[in-house]
Amino acid sequence: MEIMRSWRQRVRFLQTDIYALYLAYRDPRVPLHARLFLLGLIGSSAP
Repeated sequence: MEIMRSWRQRVRFLQTDIYALYLAYRDPRVPLHARLFLLGLIGSSAP
C-alpha cells in the first residue's frame, strides 16, 4: 500500500504544479514568449 500512497501524493503535487502554471499563463503580466513556453509545457503533460 505504500506504493499507492506515494503515487497518489505525486499525482497531487503534479496537479498543483500544473494549476500554478495555468495561473501563470493567465496572468497578463507574463510575457508572450513565456506564455507560449507554458502552453507547450502544459500541453505536453496532458494525456
